[in-house]
Amino acid sequence: MRNYETTWPLAAAVIVLGVAVGTFVLGVTRLRSGHEDVPIVEPRDGLRGYSAPVPRPLPPPRYQPPMVLSNSGTYKALEALKSPRAEIRAGGAGRLSLSAEPERALPALIGALEHDDDPFVRLVAAQAIGRLGAEEGLAPLMRAAANDPSERVRAMAVAAHDSLMGRVPVERSSEP
Repeated sequence: MRNYETTWPLAAAVIVLGVAVGTFVLGVTRLRSGHEDVPIVEPRDGLRGYSAPVPRPLPPPRYQPPMVLSNSGTYKALEALKSPRAEIRAGGAGRLSLSAEPERALPALIGALEHDDDPFVRLVAAQAIGRLGAEEGLAPLMRAAANDPSERVRAMAVAAHDSLMGRVPVERSSEP
């Protein structure tokens, strides 16, 4: 039978030595793998000489295709335009710009642009019309750009109109 009172200190020393050697080997491996410029962190809270690896930059985000609303999402966004609260109507108008059914979304957005009392709802509706890219939105955007009482809505209508003009083919005359 062994006397464990005399062997446990030896076992503890072997474990501590193993951890120290493993940490040293891991540190050398990390230094060789591209962490040569490990800065020394300024002493804080009594820790001197503490070093931390320089974080690597994050990889660029993967491309995510634009989300498109389903039929039920379009229906919910159209229902949101009927809300008495302006922020809900604005959210519905913004979601309609992602609609898979622009033929259903466009008339509701034109109605919001021309008849809503809240300028933010009209602004979001103008932006959504520009994002939809439908040629039928050009005339309402021109009217809003010329006649809307809010300067921001007029500016957004101009920006949305310009965005649409970039996507809608324009017939040019042959005259110089």
